[in-house]
Amino acid sequence: MRYNADRHAGTLEPQQAFGKDSHGNNVTRYRERPPIGAAQTSLFPYEIASNFTRDLDKWEIEKQDEQLLDHNTIVLKGILNEAASRKQGASTFRFWVDKDSGILVQFELYNAKGEVVDYLHPIELNVNVPIDRKELESNVESLLQKYPVENE
Repeated sequence: MRYNADRHAGTLEPQQAFGKDSHGNNVTRYRERPPIGAAQTSLFPYEIASNFTRDLDKWEIEKQDEQLLDHNTIVLKGILNEAASRKQGASTFRFWVDKDSGILVQFELYNAKGEVVDYLHPIELNVNVPIDRKELESNVESLLQKYPVENE
């Protein structure tokens, strides 16, 4: 199965993305992104970023330039809203965002005591580097010899 992006989706403006329902609750319209599992949080951080930075009075830019994993990042810190705080078990957050790509390089969530309760701390981040396609090929036969499957 191959992913095909909707090329006609257009730009999602903040006014379209953020709204309120008939009860006054915040509603967020998410833009399309490829199905890439856990990597989505870092490579397409739209959901976490929009939920945590929706209220402009609850976060700030802590540092304009911080080097992290050979990337120039901007550091954001802020306070979670009540719903996000309950869901995440945290009260504050810090994001390190690559200034060139928008990739969320690192994040930390903190409880009321300032202790890290959730985080993303990658050991490296390589963008636009050549890859050896042979490293991506599976060798099922070799794995089956090493780890035989017993039929019941």
